[in-house]
Amino acid sequence: MYASKEVSRPKGARAKAKPPVITFGLSRDVLSEAIAYYMQYYLGPSNVPTAAMSDLRKAVLFTTHSTDLMEAALPAAALAVFERVRCQRRVARQAAASYRRSLKALQSALPHVGEDGVGSCLLAIFFMARYEDTVLGECTGYNHENARSLQSQLHLNGAIAVLDRWKNMPAAAQKPIFPVTYARRMLVKAALSGQIDLPNWLEDGSTFGEQDLELSLDGMLMRLIALRKAVTSLRRAASEAEERSPANLQAVEVLKREALSVERALRGCRYVCAKPAEFAHTGAEAAKGVRWYSYRMIACHLRVQILELHHWHSSQGFCTQIIDAKRELNALAESLWTAIMAHRDGCSGRDHPSAMDDSDMCFKGDVLPHDSEEVVFPLMIALTTPYIDSRYIELFKMTLQNIGQSTGYGLVLAIASSSQV
Repeated sequence: MYASKEVSRPKGARAKAKPPVITFGLSRDVLSEAIAYYMQYYLGPSNVPTAAMSDLRKAVLFTTHSTDLMEAALPAAALAVFERVRCQRRVARQAAASYRRSLKALQSALPHVGEDGVGSCLLAIFFMARYEDTVLGECTGYNHENARSLQSQLHLNGAIAVLDRWKNMPAAAQKPIFPVTYARRMLVKAALSGQIDLPNWLEDGSTFGEQDLELSLDGMLMRLIALRKAVTSLRRAASEAEERSPANLQAVEVLKREALSVERALRGCRYVCAKPAEFAHTGAEAAKGVRWYSYRMIACHLRVQILELHHWHSSQGFCTQIIDAKRELNALAESLWTAIMAHRDGCSGRDHPSAMDDSDMCFKGDVLPHDSEEVVFPLMIALTTPYIDSRYIELFKMTLQNIGQSTGYGLVLAIASSSQV
């Protein structure tokens, strides 16, 4: 049309390609199309340097041992996502059949998993959890009490069991492959949000492939997980105690010092050295900033809880410190929102906005699902953190709702629509 010169080509940059709306005829191979769609738009591009790939894409890339387990688990996740996002209801039965095959294959493989099968088992567990969340997550609803069950507790325990088997293999077999690193990172996320207790033998990130700046950050996250566990235990003891305990007061003071130390370490972390406004030109750097602010929000929230415990145990007043910490928590929420918008704009090629604008905040259309997934965990942390101003909560919920619709995550949609956050 443009070549005939009958119509002039529009000026300016050409629009970025968006995920196509695919309509299948009955004669098409729906399974192949669904897998291709899932691999391209949910695992991220493969024609980029390895360092630029998504963690999940790298995990699949470095899983060289193909098994019947993977051949069933990947289609289960792909078909389930394809059904929800593209409204292809007729593939639901095929997705369920793939899931049942992968479940049977996993039950058979786990007792005898060897070096070659570790990566396949770990990825199969992930894809099966993805299927369950996509099919069941939104239907179960969300509240803080049942959050553990919604996050596929059995699958998390299965990943821990596979990593435990891998760690106890002969030394020659313990060179970490990326699926091992990826699985542990997923478990660290679960522990940070309070879904699981991380076993002690999983605490050393270097054993599982973390290096350099990632290893430095990992050490801080381990301190954050330990602090969360200690605060939860002390809060439970305080709620059950009939009177104040000097021993508990001493423990609170120790936790207060550790919380301040962890916050200082996170603020000085070289993992992110740019300010939010400087993230706009690269989605990858902005994604680091988004995660960084979510970690700092966890640390600040724990400090608020510790100060509240200190206030309860001590005759001294801590009201001013508690108010200041809550203000800091809201400042972090604002910075998190800025980093999220910078990530979106870096992925879509838009200029970074100069001011908060709630009329153009959606993660859809020109932001691909694998880029949107980068902000799912930080948004869930923000929405399950108390004391956040309602204006930020509404922004976070609306963004999470958009991401849930484009990625097909049932739990994400359940949290975004919950009245409890």
